[in-house]
Amino acid sequence: MNLLRSQVLGPLAATLFLVGCSGGGEFEFPVEVEVRADGGGVVADAVLSMGPAEGERSEIGRTGADGRFTGVYRGEAGQEAILEITPPKDYTLGPDGGQFKVALGVTETDDGEAPQTLAFQTTLTPSRLEYVVLITSPGKFRPIWVDADQVARTSSRGAAAVHVRAKPGDEVTVKVDPRGKEKPLGKTFTMGTTERILHISKSDVLKGQADGKGSRDDDADD
Repeated sequence: MNLLRSQVLGPLAATLFLVGCSGGGEFEFPVEVEVRADGGGVVADAVLSMGPAEGERSEIGRTGADGRFTGVYRGEAGQEAILEITPPKDYTLGPDGGQFKVALGVTETDDGEAPQTLAFQTTLTPSRLEYVVLITSPGKFRPIWVDADQVARTSSRGAAAVHVRAKPGDEVTVKVDPRGKEKPLGKTFTMGTTERILHISKSDVLKGQADGKGSRDDDADD
């Protein structure tokens, strides 16, 4: 009888071994993969490849919108295989690395040998994420700055939605230029991994800025 705990949590060095020996033979082993983002959330579109430990690997699928994949891998019982995870855009490999080695085990049942499920869990590190800053300004057509770059203007209703790409942990300042005696509007955000829709309202006076410091192109205002 072969006993295999059907979960791999560690990197390549953390290999799961069979207890006992296998009678060999090819089986379709169920594969379950869950990929999460470091800091929270799931990772879609991670490429999953699998093959013999000493051979070539081929793609078996990708994680879905829920960060999960369910499929099969055909291999010989008693042999070792490697699952390789390739991060999608804006993610890098996490502390576990990207390769996971597992021994292909079977369980004896009343109907004979049954392939054991190969379950993997890992995390990837976000490199850059997209955030949306929703702005409500007291004035229309006000220039909007993200750090040192002017990126947009408020609409005729004094509103805007600004898209920002940044690394989690980065500090990003979004400012709406004032006019006349208006106080500078804006915030400095510390970007996270879960809260991706941010807000600036009329009451958000940017700290550390002098009043009445408008842009040079305020001629476009009302």
